[in-house]
Amino acid sequence: MTTFVTTYINYYKTPIENATHQLRLSRFKPLLLSKIPLCIFVTHDCLEILHQYLQTHNPSFNTHIKLIVLKKSFFESCYMYLTAAQQARPNKLPEKRFPPKDTFDFMCYSHTKVEFLRQACEVNPFKTEYFAWVDYDIANMFQDKDNTFRFLHMIANTSIANRKHPPTEHEPATPIDRNHQVYIPGCWEKHTNTNYIGSIHWRFCGCFMLVNIQSIQYLWSLYETHYVDFLRTYDTMVWDINFFAWLEHHQHWKPIWYKADHNDTIVRIPPYVYSETVSLFVSNLTTYDYPIIENFFPSSASLAMVPYQNRNIRVVNTRYVNYEYLPSGHCNIHDPHRNVYSRNVMCFLDHKFEPDETKQFHTIEEHDDCMKLQKVNDHQMFHGIEDIRLFQNPQTNRLEFVATTVNYSTCGKNRMMTGHYNLDTMRLEECKMIDPPQDTPREKNWIPFVSKKEPTRLLYIYKWSSVFQIGECVSSEDENGPSQLKIVHKCVVKSPMFQYYDIRGSSNPVWTHKGYVCLVHFSVDNTLPKQYYHMLVLLDLDTYNPKAHSKVFHFFDYGIEFCLSLLLFEQQYKFWISRQDRDPVCIDVPISVLPFDYKIETNSV
Repeated sequence: MTTFVTTYINYYKTPIENATHQLRLSRFKPLLLSKIPLCIFVTHDCLEILHQYLQTHNPSFNTHIKLIVLKKSFFESCYMYLTAAQQARPNKLPEKRFPPKDTFDFMCYSHTKVEFLRQACEVNPFKTEYFAWVDYDIANMFQDKDNTFRFLHMIANTSIANRKHPPTEHEPATPIDRNHQVYIPGCWEKHTNTNYIGSIHWRFCGCFMLVNIQSIQYLWSLYETHYVDFLRTYDTMVWDINFFAWLEHHQHWKPIWYKADHNDTIVRIPPYVYSETVSLFVSNLTTYDYPIIENFFPSSASLAMVPYQNRNIRVVNTRYVNYEYLPSGHCNIHDPHRNVYSRNVMCFLDHKFEPDETKQFHTIEEHDDCMKLQKVNDHQMFHGIEDIRLFQNPQTNRLEFVATTVNYSTCGKNRMMTGHYNLDTMRLEECKMIDPPQDTPREKNWIPFVSKKEPTRLLYIYKWSSVFQIGECVSSEDENGPSQLKIVHKCVVKSPMFQYYDIRGSSNPVWTHKGYVCLVHFSVDNTLPKQYYHMLVLLDLDTYNPKAHSKVFHFFDYGIEFCLSLLLFEQQYKFWISRQDRDPVCIDVPISVLPFDYKIETNSV
């Protein structure tokens, strides 16, 4: 959980006019109405008008807003001002600044966020471990205020659990030094500019930063050690972010920087910051004794429960791949021509969800004549049937699959295939290609969906982000031609995670009394090794619209983790996951670990 901290004070030596108050309060209003835990430091001369404004516009503000009244004015009580004005006494201001705003007093005020964060940690009215500085008028920068405040609300109510920096191409994951656990946005890469005096330095943006109690105490100690010397050395009063950049450049301070600009991205901290490590809550972990196939590795597994030989059985299909990801995130392909091959292996599970030893593992055969398809792209990089998802067809009661292929795609791009997963012959049979609703670079992650409301209708969840879409296959007039996915249901999704990231389907929906539970995932661009994250999403029983999601989480690490199957069993979620596209495992996680705390708003299209 996180407490947000800001101020409403007079940092000029002249009284604030009523018109100025009204302007400031209008810019403050979105933050005041956001219902995030907010600690506001206020001076006596601003207290009455702020209090009246809160009572008028937000009468129940006491539930989430704490006003802390300074005993004296800014010029009499703030350490940053008194230290600069009485001890350091710099004679100059930066050559490039924005008068009349950028006065000596205002620049002193910019440094007080550290002072007020430290005091907020001591008072800690909402008993949180983390604190976020936020400028009172930050909403003025936002272009999408609704979604950005939804995101801030999520951050305010989410545990900041990470204790490691994610791995990079050149370094493994490393522990976070709690003294330096300051998440701060910035416009400039490190060492872009080393002029800390002449103009504002945009290595950091000063409007927002997320800290823990220990890191703000450490930053305060850096002020006590270096602030006066810095001002005396350069004889210039500068903005706080210039001093921050100087501290970093001289290796006194190592904050955790993320790229942003003066818009909604300024508060958009990376997912690894708030992603929960679900493996810490695992109640049971099962690995299978998979058969060894030379130069291939077992990867993602898909589960289905279907009638077979007069009883209900559990079947698992596991994809084998001929590549492996290195710690750097690069891929090592075990083929002299660097072609990627997929194979599929099936097994039956017993009542303990472990492989039935009497039936063993079997390789699923792929023959053109049985599949009733011809390979038309056998000279490209990707070969085989990828990411098979098993499901029971409600119209035939057969075990079927939907998967990705390039070999059988007439357009030479990843396209979807469906067909019969024959347990008697151990083959893929009677397959059909399905064209997407429009031409796309590639297709993956179509999720079979059969609802209680329409038990004879086979649907596919096609898209999650921005506009949620469900489709249904329409047969081609040509008996041998591909089917077409026709979108039959869609709605606009209003949720920050669905706006910020390309959310994709992972697991088949699981019915519960509250709604259909689905696992989804997203990856983060420009990360190597690639970072994958997950959420559970709850679909409405009647409309199928997304209505809530869980916290963001990863299973074990910040790398490639994939999950095709989810099952709800004895108050546990059972996830069949692969790690780095290998090392498959089945884990049990209590459902209480992943509540649907975050509401999703939808609008019809």
